[in-house]
Amino acid sequence: MALQNPPNLYSGGQGVFDSRPVLMFQANLMAKKKAKEDALEAYYGKSLQDVTPAGMRNKDIVGGWSQQLEEFKNFGMNPENKKYLLNPSLDGHKTVTEFNRRHTKLLSDAERSKQELKDENMLNEQRVSGKWNPDDDDMVLIDRKGKSIYDPSRYDELGRDVDLTNISFNTPEFDTVRQAKADKLIFGNIKGGKTYDEKNAINDKKTGQVIMPYVETYSTENIEQIGNNAERAVSSDKSMRKAYNDLLHNDPELVAKATGFLQGVEGKNAVVDTPAKLAKADYMMKAASYAKRGEEVKTDWKYQMEKRYANQVDFEDNHKFPHQVALANIYSKIRRADSEYKQNEAYNNLEDYRLNQIKNGSKLPSMFGNLGIDTDNTIKLNVSPTDLDNFDVEIPVVDEDGKPKTDKNGKPLLTKSKAKDIFYNTKTEEYTPVVDGYMGNKFKKDGWLVSYVNGAANTTPKINMLSGGGVKSGGTKEGKKSSASSSKSDRPNLPKSKTKISW
Repeated sequence: MALQNPPNLYSGGQGVFDSRPVLMFQANLMAKKKAKEDALEAYYGKSLQDVTPAGMRNKDIVGGWSQQLEEFKNFGMNPENKKYLLNPSLDGHKTVTEFNRRHTKLLSDAERSKQELKDENMLNEQRVSGKWNPDDDDMVLIDRKGKSIYDPSRYDELGRDVDLTNISFNTPEFDTVRQAKADKLIFGNIKGGKTYDEKNAINDKKTGQVIMPYVETYSTENIEQIGNNAERAVSSDKSMRKAYNDLLHNDPELVAKATGFLQGVEGKNAVVDTPAKLAKADYMMKAASYAKRGEEVKTDWKYQMEKRYANQVDFEDNHKFPHQVALANIYSKIRRADSEYKQNEAYNNLEDYRLNQIKNGSKLPSMFGNLGIDTDNTIKLNVSPTDLDNFDVEIPVVDEDGKPKTDKNGKPLLTKSKAKDIFYNTKTEEYTPVVDGYMGNKFKKDGWLVSYVNGAANTTPKINMLSGGGVKSGGTKEGKKSSASSSKSDRPNLPKSKTKISW
């Protein structure tokens, strides 16, 4: 019997295949895809709509946040971007990552703007309450704080935003510990000088002892240095600056007293209008009122020996610089030069004095060549302390560890110090004041003359009184600088210089 195959053996089962499960699967797949697309549409649509400016500062919205919002919406609605947003795998999730970054940034900036508004309200409440008197540093921070979060000038040179912990009302109080630290820094190693009361000395002949009363006080130079130290300390000590800023606003009696004192030192135009000036005047008043009384006990023979030694030192000091007498005579002539003849005579005497300084100068050691000084042509002038009073040098301010201090911009803090030597280059005819290894600005003959004439004039520059020597009013640029540093004024509030006996 022949083998017979079933009639549907090669028909693929078409006659009996049930396609419903496949169709349902495909329908479900399409439905899921559509649901996913709808969900993504809803998600991104919501992302585009839920970023609102409610509660933000207007300065942050206009031109900054609103522009970024518009760019974000355009990015999300772009058909090409939309394709990648619905199917992130097509571009390795780059578009969706950028979309989310922009969305998060807008929300974050909105919250930041709202916090800025709260901070501004808090600052204003502190100001209105009277608990806070903004100082100069505060005003800089407030100005930056008030700018838009998108304004580049709001940030410092390192790109940092405003730090409210630097506002003065967050600064620690200037308590007794901090004040003691400030006093130590301001008074430093400055020691008071002793004035001995020889008239009331008690000579005990039985014991051979002399009991010598004394009063220890600060000299005029000491008081001025203490005031300068206080003025610098305020710039670096926030607690001290806050304390004196509060005093400036809340203690009119102290401000009036300090102003009167400072005017007596610096002239009638001096005004105490900053925390630094108030601190300067306050510490100068403290130093001027300082007086420590005591007694020293010495044997009579030692007292007599030391007295003879002190007298000898005074004698030698008065004769150590014979040209100082000549300078005093020249200064006197300058002050009394009321005629053209006397003016020319004073000028000629001053010029002779200058040439004599150069003639008697001494050669510099070769080691100065390592500092870049032309030792072949440079000499050290033989000058007296009175000469040196006419010149000063700017030197760095250092901390307790000897490290240079800087201001908030990173620039070195400088202070003026009286020159200890004057170098003169015979080739370039330039003068250079020097102190402790630091060299001041160079200047030529006119600068030298202006400084000496101003020193003689004692108060205001009077270079016009010298008409015969070719020196014009104001001198050179270097001359003006020298003259400004050498002008002096009467100082009624500071103790007058006294002759002291050194033991």
